[in-house]
Amino acid sequence: MKVLTKTHKHHADLVSEKDGYRLDFEAEENRMGVLYAISAVIYARDWTMLDGKASVKDGKIQDSFFLKPLNEGLSGYIRKFYILNDLKDLLDEEYSVAEYLSRFPEKLAKLKGDREGLPLRYQIRENESGDSLIIDIVASDRPGLILDIVRSFYYLYFDIYSMESRTIETDALDTFYVRRDSGELGKFDRDIIEETLKKI
Repeated sequence: MKVLTKTHKHHADLVSEKDGYRLDFEAEENRMGVLYAISAVIYARDWTMLDGKASVKDGKIQDSFFLKPLNEGLSGYIRKFYILNDLKDLLDEEYSVAEYLSRFPEKLAKLKGDREGLPLRYQIRENESGDSLIIDIVASDRPGLILDIVRSFYYLYFDIYSMESRTIETDALDTFYVRRDSGELGKFDRDIIEETLKKI
């Protein structure tokens, strides 16, 4: 399984735009766990994702997310420093994503508490070639929703090679394309994902 390594060359930038910020991320080689790391930093540093696209093209990662800060008290410079510095440390393997999140116990507790709302609505289907699953999710939007989902896929050893996320009023509409690192889906993979989504 390919995982994050120090030789995983990457570039991230956070640019101010009207009504929010654009976080762009590129990496020379696809690695499992990148989207998990990005979503962890977004949540831990008090941002919410209003829309986003993540994809792998020709073996390279190209991601772009439109973010809005939940804490208006910090300057743009401080916001940019925190998010880019944390991403660099995570992707350079200074510590794991789980270790990083453990530094924010109040955020983790809130993440669990926010799950008490309406359950996710989802549809799972195979792509035409049968080597990937396409997962459409509709849920009440909340900070940390993407983190909850991608963390579950990561611990189930699914590689997310494409994601599109939108927010329409109070609803989040997310589509994920996931596959096994081996390239072959297991007989019970659809059932495994379905049971996991029921718990988010």
